Formats: sequence, structure tokens, C-alpha cells
Amino acid sequence: MALEAVVHRVDVDAAQGRDPAVASEVAADGVDEYLDVFVAASRAAHDVPPGPTVRSECTDRDDLWWLDLSVRGERSVGREPRDALVRVRATAEQLLFIDWGRVLATHAPGAAASGNVEEMDRWSALVPPM
Repeated sequence: MALEAVVHRVDVDAAQGRDPAVASEVAADGVDEYLDVFVAASRAAHDVPPGPTVRSECTDRDDLWWLDLSVRGERSVGREPRDALVRVRATAEQLLFIDWGRVLATHAPGAAASGNVEEMDRWSALVPPM
């Protein structure tokens, strides 16, 4: 819940016109929790359609995640480097904002998305809010 509170604090900062700031280690922990816990719960609860494989790489840390959304309503996640249909490189903070749907991967400041990036435009359909 602490990491979810961080995201909501970022929402408040943005609403008040302040630049959000999340420490890299906190953001990376948030990405890890989101992909491991939230994506599984969301996809199971909503029986969402299949999606792409996504490789998320931190540019400010030695962290990466591989997410497989190819099975309807399920997900598989790991930390090993694997090929994916979509690849997103950004700071841990930007990856956290992308995962939580606060910014599209193709519009995140300093982020680089490659592969079938249009798949990321339907992120909220692939991982619906709880």
C-alpha cells in the first residue's frame, strides 16, 4: 500500500502543478510490485484479452522486467533479459508512471519505446484499474 500511496502523491503533485519526484529505488520497487502483484490481480479479476510481451529496462538502475500478457486473463513476469514484442527504456520513475497509466510509453519524458509500441496504447485495457 505504501507504493500505491506514492503514486497517489504523484497525482496530487501533478494536480497542483508540481513536478513529481520519486526516488529511483522506490520507483523500481514500485514497478516490481505492480508487475508482480497488481497485474496478476487485475488481469484475473477482469478476464482481459491477450496482449504483448513487454521488456521494461531502467536507464538509471540495473533493473529490467519481462512481462508476458499473451494468455487471456493471466500474466507471467520475470527479471531475466528476454526478447519481447515491445521494449521500453526509461528511468525507474518513468516506468512506474507508465505502468500506472499516468503517461503513455510513447509520451513519457526521456523514455524510448520500440517494437509494436501501439500495443502499449491499450495498456488500460490490458491491465484495467482495480
